[in-house]
Amino acid sequence: MTATLTAQTFTFNAPDGDNVWTTDSNWEGGSAPGTNVGGALFITAGDVTGGSPAIPITGINLDYTNISQLVFTAAGVTNNYDLQGTGSFTFNDDADIINQKTFTNTISVDIVGTGDRLNITSDEASIEIAGNVDLSDTGGVNLNFETDSAILEVDGVISGTGGSVTINTATSDGIGVNLFGSNTYTGGTTLGGNVNIDNNSAFGTGAITVNDDSNLSNLAGASLTLDNNINITLGSTLTYNDDDNLILDGIISGSNTFAKGGSSTLTINGSNTISGNFNFSGGTVIAGNNAAFGTADVNITSNTAIQSDSDLRSLTNDFAISSGATMTYSGSSNLAISGVISGSGAINMTTSSTLLLSGNNTYSGGTTFTTGTLSLNNDNALGTGTLTLSGNGTIQSTNDNRNIANNINTNGNSLTFQGVQAITLSGVISGSGDITRSASGTLTLTGANTFTGGIDNAQGTIIAGNNNALGTGTLTASGDTTLQSSTDSISLSNAMSIDAGQDLTIGGTNDIALTGIISGAGNFAITKSDLSDVAISGANTYTGTTTLSGGTTIFGNDDAYSSSAVSITANHGFQSTSEDRDVDNDISIGGSATLSFTGDNDMELSGTLSGTGDISVINSGNTLTLSNNNTFSGDLNIFAGTVDLTGSVDGNVIINNTGSVLAGTGTVGGNVTNNGFIAPGTSPGTLSITGDYTQGSLSFYLFEIADTGTAGTDYDLIDVTGSATLAGTIIVLPLDSYEPEIGDTFTAVQTGGGITGEYDFITSGLPAMFSVEQSVSGNDLILEVVEQPLGEAVTARNLVFAAEAFQRIRNSSPTGDLETVIDELETLAQQPLEIAFEQIVPNYLVTQSEATFKGIDVQNNNINGRLNELRYGLPRSFSNNLQIQKPENAETPVDPETAIAMYLQVDEQQQALEQQQETFRFGGAGKGLWSSWVSGFGTFGDFDPALSQAGYEFNTGGVTFGFDYRLMETLAAGAFVGYSNTGTTVDGGQGSNYANTINSGLYMTWFNEEGFYVSGLFGGGVNFYENNRRIVFGNIDRVAESSATGFYLQALASGGYEYAYGNWGFGPQLALQYVNLQIGSHSESGADSLNLDVGAFQGNSFVTRLGGRITYKYETPDLLLVPELVGFWQHEYLSNFNTVTVGVPSGSESFAYTGIEPSRDSGLLGVNLIGISHDSPLTFSVQYNVEFIPNEFIVNNIFAGLRITF
Repeated sequence: MTATLTAQTFTFNAPDGDNVWTTDSNWEGGSAPGTNVGGALFITAGDVTGGSPAIPITGINLDYTNISQLVFTAAGVTNNYDLQGTGSFTFNDDADIINQKTFTNTISVDIVGTGDRLNITSDEASIEIAGNVDLSDTGGVNLNFETDSAILEVDGVISGTGGSVTINTATSDGIGVNLFGSNTYTGGTTLGGNVNIDNNSAFGTGAITVNDDSNLSNLAGASLTLDNNINITLGSTLTYNDDDNLILDGIISGSNTFAKGGSSTLTINGSNTISGNFNFSGGTVIAGNNAAFGTADVNITSNTAIQSDSDLRSLTNDFAISSGATMTYSGSSNLAISGVISGSGAINMTTSSTLLLSGNNTYSGGTTFTTGTLSLNNDNALGTGTLTLSGNGTIQSTNDNRNIANNINTNGNSLTFQGVQAITLSGVISGSGDITRSASGTLTLTGANTFTGGIDNAQGTIIAGNNNALGTGTLTASGDTTLQSSTDSISLSNAMSIDAGQDLTIGGTNDIALTGIISGAGNFAITKSDLSDVAISGANTYTGTTTLSGGTTIFGNDDAYSSSAVSITANHGFQSTSEDRDVDNDISIGGSATLSFTGDNDMELSGTLSGTGDISVINSGNTLTLSNNNTFSGDLNIFAGTVDLTGSVDGNVIINNTGSVLAGTGTVGGNVTNNGFIAPGTSPGTLSITGDYTQGSLSFYLFEIADTGTAGTDYDLIDVTGSATLAGTIIVLPLDSYEPEIGDTFTAVQTGGGITGEYDFITSGLPAMFSVEQSVSGNDLILEVVEQPLGEAVTARNLVFAAEAFQRIRNSSPTGDLETVIDELETLAQQPLEIAFEQIVPNYLVTQSEATFKGIDVQNNNINGRLNELRYGLPRSFSNNLQIQKPENAETPVDPETAIAMYLQVDEQQQALEQQQETFRFGGAGKGLWSSWVSGFGTFGDFDPALSQAGYEFNTGGVTFGFDYRLMETLAAGAFVGYSNTGTTVDGGQGSNYANTINSGLYMTWFNEEGFYVSGLFGGGVNFYENNRRIVFGNIDRVAESSATGFYLQALASGGYEYAYGNWGFGPQLALQYVNLQIGSHSESGADSLNLDVGAFQGNSFVTRLGGRITYKYETPDLLLVPELVGFWQHEYLSNFNTVTVGVPSGSESFAYTGIEPSRDSGLLGVNLIGISHDSPLTFSVQYNVEFIPNEFIVNNIFAGLRITF
């Protein structure tokens, strides 16, 4: 700044060089100023000599007033000066202290300001005010510092009521204002640049206003405390960027930014109202008040530590952490942050205190956890990054259940969860560290975790939502622990350890599988409120007790419950789904609890079953073995599956239905009620009942015989101490070692109290030649083997007569091959015996007749297609498409007279043409009346078994030739001849037969223009049969062969009506069909004594076929296409199979044989296509139909034909 000369100036240049202020010769003009200066003071002192670096100017021992300027001018000298003395300088209003030199100049006398303002400025070098500055003039004086290039320093005290300081400097390093005094001025400080302080009172007692970007530095080398309020105005930033600590006790207000850098600690204690930003880029910031940051956003732009001065701090501010920056929470006091923490930076917790985060945070840089407690009151409290442990830490929630999605890296450390709130961890937990649960709340783990340190659970519940939820380490129940799964598909492979005196309980409502080893001295329990499963497959070694309440245990290992005693306090289930199990634990079933057995595998309980509860068996197809002397007093209920009782039970046994079995050689202490199956022994053996035995009407006793001899040793025995009430069925099952003899007797039921009733049915597995009868002898039920005739052993109605014939042969003591046949029949049980007689009878008659009847149906359908062609295939000359061109149709214009003449001539020609067509139509003369045709067909039939009669399949292929003549346009007649071959195969390799058929016949059809039509057919055919009947039973395996000739006659009448609607046609149709089939008698060869003489066969069929047709005429200039859909209900009125007399020449016997016919009602569906050429004499047709009776037969038919008209 350049000094402005006033009315009076004094220039100190010290030409004599004595440096004394009052020496007149030191002043230009030769006179020193008086105490009332009345102008400006210029200090040049170019000739002065003195000390270095500062040249003292002494002798200022008076108080000088009325000074307008004090200027240190350059004047080419290089010295700097120090104005010294005991006096003072009093400056006028708006006076200036200016340094124009390039070196620092010092004013060591006191300065007094008057008026409104005192300016201290420098364009070059620094100014140091070593004395005090008094700003107490009326209303207070403003001390205004301005510099862009130097340091303006005040070492003394700045005082004065109402006095204020304004600082306007550049913000570059090495520039600014230094305040060293313990200042007392009260008017406040306005900052606009750099200010450096080394005193707690550097800013006096007034407020600090930041009007421009300002930097605050600490020169004390120690911590400073400022009580001043600070107002940061819009657009301004106050920066504290120092390595020495600073404490701010005043109120920080305004709407802009407070920034902090450096390694220092900044403590903010005021209840601040600032609404702008706090930008922190280093060091430590201590929040000494809940409103320390006002309502401002806090931005962490570089690594910064945040602390709290007490456990009561709660910050509502939003925080933003820049990329690469870390906000470290340190210190010994707790801190709560409820604002949102955002950005891509990280959080590092290094204190043992608690950091409470409740904002919906989004920061992504992750969280590092060294020690202390993280209290998470928001699901997103940890942002989106990974939580990494660099030391042991604790997590809790204090306000609600939490779902934390962050990945967690334990990094070899321990993470503890405490508090009663439920916490869900859905991220992946990794590392070699462990997890500890220390509170009674719930910890849910759903990630595919890989951490290896295990889980130490002191109390509360752990819920696994993933097969790897528990990592790979051990789950230690150091306190009472409940383990659950969140879905039905969880399988945990972790080892588990239960501390002494503690319980590990498997709970929840979802299935869970435990495949690891459960060890320790504690107790294991399953507590479930439903039927969910707990699968246990480890060879467990825990030594405590096992308590079961609800749910089902799936045993994947015999030692699932180690060797512990098991107590069942509420309904529980046992099952095995992988392999058979032997569970040797002692089991107590308490109260009214029920132990249920289900699953897909056998299980043995070899321990002792005690208590007052029940056992329920629902184990279809599998066996529960009770091999110990059990003392439980409840009921043993068998609903499905088998109980093999090789030990004993004290209570009652109820066999509830036909899917349940009581077997074994054990003892029942109570009563046995059998509504299913009872099977004593171990093939054979004795089942003992101390109480009473009751067998229901729908139940069964499986009675096995190994030999005659001792009851319970050679054959089964039910030994009842009480009484027995019998009904239902006893099934006699001979073992391989038993050879029955007529008169063998057996004691099946032995009682002490007598028998009421007897068995309703006796089913024998003995050869069909033997039967079993029952009787009561004393208190016992006795079975006796008696002879059974073959006619009674065979129950199928179509085989009884054959069986009776062979019984007569048996009674005649046959010899030779016939004796061999009888001997083989005597070894067969009832069902194999019926199969044998199905092969003995001429069953091929059934296949022959049915295949023939179906073949006739095929032929008639083929002819029916030809009749449809006749109705649609009128000759082209019969149509009205031929028109004479009339004048109005002419393409060339004519004059009126010519037109009239042409019209009359054309009309006469048209009438003549129509008359000619009418003659053709009803006279039968004309071109295209004769037709010849050929069609091929294939039939594929499949008949299901019927009672004892085997099923069979047949295939027919053939060709038919025919010709017809159109007597009138609506009346045609014709004749046909055809050939077909049919092959039939009986199921089970029981034989085959073939038929060659030649047939012929006549047909006709009539129809009118209104849509009515009737058709008729009469014909017949000759059949040539080749038969192969295979006979296989016991050691018999033969084939009987024969040839036969047959013929048939057939008649068919059908009619219907076709409604026309545009190109569509639809209407009903009725057909009546009669067939008489005869097959001549014939004799067989090749089967030795089983060759038969088969009498003549005759079958009759009268079928009505009621249904309808839907057609559509699609016509092009060259072709008429008529697709057709047909459907019919068919009913048979006659018998297709009459009784045939069959002789057995080797035994001089005969029997009557009648096959089993299909049901009388069947369906037929078909699709057909007729194509008629307009321009050539060709017509084609394609047909498919299927005839069926569900569960009896299905016959598929395919036709294709070609007709030529001439």
